[in-house]
Amino acid sequence: MSQTKVYLLIRVNVVRSLLNEFNEYWKKESLPNWESHGATHIGSYMNLVGGPTNEIIRLFEFEDISHWEKYMEWRRSSKEGQKSLKGLIRFIISLEERLLTSIY
Repeated sequence: MSQTKVYLLIRVNVVRSLLNEFNEYWKKESLPNWESHGATHIGSYMNLVGGPTNEIIRLFEFEDISHWEKYMEWRRSSKEGQKSLKGLIRFIISLEERLLTSIY
């Protein structure tokens, strides 16, 4: 049986006044961590929700579920992973992550 790629969909709501600072931090600090741990960044999108927040949607590809699990373990357990996450959390109002896999 072949390994199935998995995709991580991340949705965050960010205070509109912090959006540029959030995106700059993400490009310089967070994205390199994802890529150095083998995640492929498929894209980043913005949904203008209105009001004081904007919704950012990011999509990543992993080779298989074990690859994603290794990344998540690094993010939870390493000092570098925790630092990266804490740096982003200061901008975020809400965060949702969904792991997706093909049904075919």
